[in-house]
Amino acid sequence: MLRTYKEAARLMPKLHQHTARLTVWFQQSEMGMEKQEILSRATTFATVHPHNGRLVFFTPQHVVAPWRYPDYHAYAMDWLQHVDEKHCTYCLDVRAPDDTGDMTRHHFDKVHYHDTRDVATLQMHPEAEARLKGDLARQNMVLKPVQMRHELQLEEHESCYIAGYEVEEEEDASEDESPAADKEDTREQFPFYVTGAFTLRTERQAYVKTSEVLNFGMCGAPVLDHQQRCCGLVEGIVPSIGDPKAPPPELQSPLYRRVEGNAGVVEADELYHLMIFPPQPAYQRELQQ
Repeated sequence: MLRTYKEAARLMPKLHQHTARLTVWFQQSEMGMEKQEILSRATTFATVHPHNGRLVFFTPQHVVAPWRYPDYHAYAMDWLQHVDEKHCTYCLDVRAPDDTGDMTRHHFDKVHYHDTRDVATLQMHPEAEARLKGDLARQNMVLKPVQMRHELQLEEHESCYIAGYEVEEEEDASEDESPAADKEDTREQFPFYVTGAFTLRTERQAYVKTSEVLNFGMCGAPVLDHQQRCCGLVEGIVPSIGDPKAPPPELQSPLYRRVEGNAGVVEADELYHLMIFPPQPAYQRELQQ
């Protein structure tokens, strides 16, 4: 059942002030595209860089660069393989969830990819960041940077919150925050949050059991402790048993059965490391006046 934006917002506490919507638009003029279309969508959030005071936003790499993840997007790789950063525009959308749904949109000017993890950072030029802050103040909107809890990992059974923006469900809708299929994606994103608890940690991944299985669009959402400090980022959702994406019963390992339906999380120490030691930007554009 679809909800209005205001109805959805009333279900969400102040946690939404830490999150915003990320939309990646693309246009392949050389392929005959006459206008930009939505490539992918997710949740994003920001922290303040401890050295320069600038805002740094985080989101999964498979959202900002889906062509780098053929296993995620196998159904679309016949055309997605021809897309890259030069075709894309990365947009931050902030809404006033307790009001009329008015929105302010700003563009990111720089994107960095983690070398080995499914996470990316996005930033604006200082002048563009100042415009963002000015627009938020004028329109009485709030986007609060999170404090990173990078020196203390989630503990066993520790409770947490996940806040973000889910994509509304529609019949025959394209898959989660993945690339658009053969029709324009016009679905809305609504504020959404769940409670959760830390399940386990493997060599490369942490898992959080959520009160509801996360829906499409929640990748990129921050995992927050009771002090609203960021413990990590939602990288993806482990398919539940019975889901078409789940492995067949004979291939379901004990680990899978323990974390099915969980959120897979990139923890804050890795986010912090990417922010402090970024590689060369994969995308960078000149300041737009």
